[in-house]
Amino acid sequence: MEFKEGFSINQDDNLWTVFIPYQFLSLPSCQLYGKVHRNCHRIYVLSVGMLEKDTDLYTQIVGEWSCDISQQIRHSNKMSGENENIWISVYKLQTGQLDCKLLSGKSRTCVECILFNPQNILESYFLQSSDMIQDKNNMIQPLVIYSTVICDNENQQHSASSQIINYLNSINLSNIFLQVLTVLYSILTVLIDNRFTRTGLLKSITEIPSFCQHLILKKKKLYSAKTSKNKLFETQNVVSQTVLDVLLGILVMTFLTQNGWIDSITTHFFLWTEKVASELDILLNWLMGAPAGLKLNKPLTEFLGHFFMYHIYLWKGYLHLLKPPVFNTLLWCSSCVGVLGLSAQICLLKDIISTTTLHIYCYYVYAARLYRLQVYVLSALWRLFRGKKWNVLRRRVDSASFDVDQLFVGTLLFTIFLFLLPTTALYYTVFTLLRMVVLLFQGFLSTVVYVINHVPMYSILLWVIGSNKVSGEISLEVVPSDKKTDCQVFSLQVHKVPLGRIMKMSSSNQIDSMSQPLLSWKHFLLNLMKGHLVYPWIDLHKPL
Repeated sequence: MEFKEGFSINQDDNLWTVFIPYQFLSLPSCQLYGKVHRNCHRIYVLSVGMLEKDTDLYTQIVGEWSCDISQQIRHSNKMSGENENIWISVYKLQTGQLDCKLLSGKSRTCVECILFNPQNILESYFLQSSDMIQDKNNMIQPLVIYSTVICDNENQQHSASSQIINYLNSINLSNIFLQVLTVLYSILTVLIDNRFTRTGLLKSITEIPSFCQHLILKKKKLYSAKTSKNKLFETQNVVSQTVLDVLLGILVMTFLTQNGWIDSITTHFFLWTEKVASELDILLNWLMGAPAGLKLNKPLTEFLGHFFMYHIYLWKGYLHLLKPPVFNTLLWCSSCVGVLGLSAQICLLKDIISTTTLHIYCYYVYAARLYRLQVYVLSALWRLFRGKKWNVLRRRVDSASFDVDQLFVGTLLFTIFLFLLPTTALYYTVFTLLRMVVLLFQGFLSTVVYVINHVPMYSILLWVIGSNKVSGEISLEVVPSDKKTDCQVFSLQVHKVPLGRIMKMSSSNQIDSMSQPLLSWKHFLLNLMKGHLVYPWIDLHKPL
């Protein structure tokens, strides 16, 4: 919460500030009860009668309200304790405007009156959270406390049926739903997220499937919402995201399981895989020739070409095992995951893509490792020519002396690896591009999952419709008056916070689904040039 420009509380010692709820101005003439804060010269009007005895807040008569200036209630003699010699008189002028006077002893004191709506303050998630406000004037927190007292006192004065309705409205169904979701995801992840799978080989196995990671992160997100500083606000967002996710997942599941879409998808999938296999065969035959007129090392390029062609043959045999009805059954089971949400279906789709493009990943790893080995050897031999070597213990380049035989062997090896490098680099470049295409599509799917699970749909909807629940900025507007009076009347207005701040606050409370830190473009290109694996298995902490 922030005060808008122009908001200030006068710190003059001779000026008192009186806070009055709007609804009291529609009542007939009566006495006002409230609290007096002498240290900050403020008076909070809380009721027109004594509060219930079971409340912890003790109130006293602080003044009077007159709906007609000709019918003012006289100074009460019931004042005692800390409110002695303090009396406010609030009345309506003949013009219908408000005026207020404050008597301190026998003298009249300057006063300003602030009208506020307690209901608007209590509806705001931002104003109710002390961690989300910047209350430099120490005014908002007392207003929130006293607004609660005012609204509770009004509810107690209603009929029994009204109290039952208010009780039903106070039941937070979001918390109940959040508890149910937490238990459900705890049961689903009991086999993949326990003390045995958090270390060792089992941890590496459970980190590979996107579907498993999605379930684990979903469970952590639900637990995080339960322990959030602003629990109510975070709970509403998480529940709304989950409901929307499940509805979309069920919609996709219904779409796939009806009208024979699964059989149609299976047919097109195997047609696509056959086309990919034939295109890869054409690509490898092109690389074994003279691609783009380049003269490559013929024995090496033929060896690499036949090596990769054999992997295509193995991949075709692997796909043959998945032909109907196996693949149809797998696709039907995958669509049924829609009961867990569309994001779960997309994560499972990512795993299916990773499985069906396993041959492309193998091509990329083989070419990258071979290219990395040649780059490493060439860099070591280049240091040998300059009379230097890499010091493993100190992790730096030191000077060294080599004899003639070492320089001769180094020259021969450098020449061999240098002339073989273009052939290896060409295969590495082609298969890296293929790998990047797969990663771009998977990255797009990851972005969709991130949007579904991280964008605060509930908060955005409240912001669009202008709900008081996303209000957090306060301003004072001067109430115009035709008659010159000693009292200045203000109206306290609550405004909604900027949408960007809501998004920033929600993103800071979310658990990021991308467990790996992001690389800058500079480091990413350097990794590609040096033959490091870009995803996965890349060691981001390893010096380039």
